[in-house]
Amino acid sequence: MIQIQDEILDAFARFRVPGECWQVLSVILKRNKTITFLSQFVNLTGLKRSAVHRSIHRLVSMNVILKEVNGKKISYSLNENYNSWIQVKKVIERQEVEMPEVSKGFFDFWNSYPKSARLNFELAKREWIKLNPSDELAQEIVNSLTLWIKSDQWKKDNGKYVPSAHSFLIYKRWNDIPQIKKNWMEE
Repeated sequence: MIQIQDEILDAFARFRVPGECWQVLSVILKRNKTITFLSQFVNLTGLKRSAVHRSIHRLVSMNVILKEVNGKKISYSLNENYNSWIQVKKVIERQEVEMPEVSKGFFDFWNSYPKSARLNFELAKREWIKLNPSDELAQEIVNSLTLWIKSDQWKKDNGKYVPSAHSFLIYKRWNDIPQIKKNWMEE
């Protein structure tokens, strides 16, 4: 087994190396020699050939391992000059998607909806934006909630059958007529 100098171990502790790259690097460290064949990395790491190739390429670009080409023979070894290693920052690309503003009608809808069925604000908001209701339709949706809240279906089993807010919008339930007790006005 290779005796790694404390300085190099300290350098590894401060250096970010992705998981698959660590596996490839551990083969070089364990073997204490240069590795020539990709198949050796594949057999010793259990990674697919493409993952090994990608990891080697990344480690070479980070200058952590050295690639030596001698004719058709390519070998890889640890670069012990840790000051020349190049730190690669973790890059997470996030696409900023501008969400259109929702109208006041959406907040009226959301606040009128039974709390037990307000499961996912973002999904409901997304459905509202897809629907893009006019002010009149928004008011119609909110008004229909008044009837649905008093309906037999939504009162049954303590509101067990109240659909989520986004489902209400997807299936345009405001167009359906709920069944209401005859004495609903007395409540």
